[in-house]
Amino acid sequence: WKVGGVLRFIFIVVHFRGLVVGVFRPYAWLEGTPKYFPGRLPAPGRWGSHGVVAERAIYDANFGTRVPAQYRKPGAQDPVRYCEPV
Repeated sequence: WKVGGVLRFIFIVVHFRGLVVGVFRPYAWLEGTPKYFPGRLPAPGRWGSHGVVAERAIYDANFGTRVPAQYRKPGAQDPVRYCEPV
């Protein structure tokens, strides 16, 4: 990802077609290089994360829910959305 200020966020919410299918807590943000992501092409200026599945209560409260409409703009192709906790 091109992360900018995202390094301060504490959860990564994965969605598919508007439904939350995963919630993770990153424990490290790493440069997008083969050093940290073996088998991947270098991605200067991009970052990835290593993390764990979020705590059970956080995961259960979000898994299977719909992503709010303001984060699902028609035609948006960027899979990354940044938002503050609701």
